[in-house]
Amino acid sequence: MRIPGNLRNYVQNEKGIALYVVLMVLVIISVLGLGIMGLTLNNAKMSSNEHNQQSAYYIAEAGATKALNEISKQATCPPNLNKWDNKTYTFEKSFGEIPNATIKIGAPSKVTDVYTYNLTSTGEIGRNKRSVKNTFSLNCGSNNQDQDEESNVPIEILNDVAVFSNGVMEMITGVGATDSIGTNANSITIGYGMENFKGTIKAPNAQKSMVNMPYGMPNFKPTFTRIEKRNYILPPFPEFERGLPNEGTIHLSGGASNDKKIILNKNLYFNEIKLESGRTLTIDLNGQDRTIQVKNLNVSQGFIKIIGTQNNSKKLTLKIEENFSVTGSSTVNTNANSKDLNIFYKGSKELNFGGSVKIYGSLYAKSANMVLTGSGAINSHIIMGGNKLTIEGGSSNNSKLILAPNAHVLLTGGGKVYGSIISNTFRSDGGASIEFEKFEDDELIPYYPPTENNEPGDSKPIIEPGPIREQG
Repeated sequence: MRIPGNLRNYVQNEKGIALYVVLMVLVIISVLGLGIMGLTLNNAKMSSNEHNQQSAYYIAEAGATKALNEISKQATCPPNLNKWDNKTYTFEKSFGEIPNATIKIGAPSKVTDVYTYNLTSTGEIGRNKRSVKNTFSLNCGSNNQDQDEESNVPIEILNDVAVFSNGVMEMITGVGATDSIGTNANSITIGYGMENFKGTIKAPNAQKSMVNMPYGMPNFKPTFTRIEKRNYILPPFPEFERGLPNEGTIHLSGGASNDKKIILNKNLYFNEIKLESGRTLTIDLNGQDRTIQVKNLNVSQGFIKIIGTQNNSKKLTLKIEENFSVTGSSTVNTNANSKDLNIFYKGSKELNFGGSVKIYGSLYAKSANMVLTGSGAINSHIIMGGNKLTIEGGSSNNSKLILAPNAHVLLTGGGKVYGSIISNTFRSDGGASIEFEKFEDDELIPYYPPTENNEPGDSKPIIEPGPIREQG
C-alpha cells in the first residue's frame, strides 16, 4: 500500500521531538525527586519521634534515680514516702521543650521490718511519654541498727585509752601512771619505762598472764578490764571537686613586698602554691567556710595565715591532690588555732614534717605514710590510711587523736604525743611518751558528721534498690 506523499512527510517529520524528550525527562525527575523528598521527610519525622521517645525514656530514668537518691538520704523509719508520691521533677529546657518526670509510689508490702515499694517514673517531653519502674526496699530492721552502732564505734570509745592496738603492742616506754591502754591481741610486751604504771589494761583477754615483762618491776600494778573486740575504721575520704575556678599558680619568694593576700569569695583551685624565703600567704575567708583545692602545695620556708574566721566559727579546708611538702621553720595557720583548718591529702607520697615545722589543723592523709621528726608537729587530729607512722626525735604533737588503724605506729627517740593513738600495731621506746588528753566528740565532725536529727524513735533505713526497667 502506498502512503500518500503528504502523509509520509508528516510521519517522518521529527521537529519538536527534543521538547517531548525533555518534558518526559523532567516528569521522571520530578516524580523521583518528590519520592525521595517524601522518603526523606518521613525518615526525618520517624527519627524525630524516635529521638523524642528516647529522650522521654531517659527523663523517666533520671526522675527515678533522683527520687531514689533523695529517699536514701531523707527517709526515716518507719518510712513515710508521701512527699515523693506525685512529685514532679523539672529538667533543663531541651529542643524548645521543658522535660519533666512525675513519680508515683505505691503502697508498701511489709515483711518483718523490710518495706518494699514500687516506684513508677513517667518522663514527658512535648507529646512523648515513657515510663520506667523500680522496686526497692527500705530495711528498718536490726541490721540497720547494728550498722549505725558499728559506724559510731570510733567516736564513742576513742576517749577511754591513751593507746589502742589491734595487734602487737610493745610499751617499752610509757604512758601516764594512771592512764589506760588497750589491745585486741592476746598479749602485750612491757618495758622498764612502764614500771610505775598503775592504770588499766583493756582487752578481750585481759588478765595478768597476757603481759610479757622483765623481772624487777614491783610497782607495775595495772587493773585488767575485759572489753569487746574493737574494730576501728577510717571515715570516708571526701570527694575532690571538679570545675572549680582555676587560679593558676602562686609562687612567693624574695622580699617582704612579695607577700600576698587572697580573699575567698568562693572555693578556688590552684595548680600549685609555693612559698619560699619567709614569705606569707594570707587567706581571708571573708566570714565563710571555704575550700582551696590545690594540685601541689610546697611550703619550703614560708607561712600560711588564715583570717576572717569570725571567732573560729568558720574554717578553711585544704584539699591537696598530689604533693604536700612543708619544711624548714614553716608554719601552716600562723594564728595557731587548730579549729580553723582541715587538710585532706589524696596523694601517696610519704609526708615528712621535720625541722621546726608547725601545722595547726587536722590532717587526713588518705593513703600516705608519715614521719614527724625533730621539732615538727601537727597540732590537732591526725587521720591516716597508710601503713606506717613514725614520731621521733623530740617531735611534740598535741594531736589529741591519732587514728591510724592500718598502720604500725612507732613512737621513739623522745617523741611525745598529747592525746590518744589508735593503731594496727604499736611500739614506744627510746624515752618516748604519751600524755592522754580527752577531746570533745564534736571536734571530729569534719570526719564523722553527725546523723540528721530525727524524731524520737526514728532511725535511718538501709535502701536496697532494684534495677530500673521500662514499664510496658
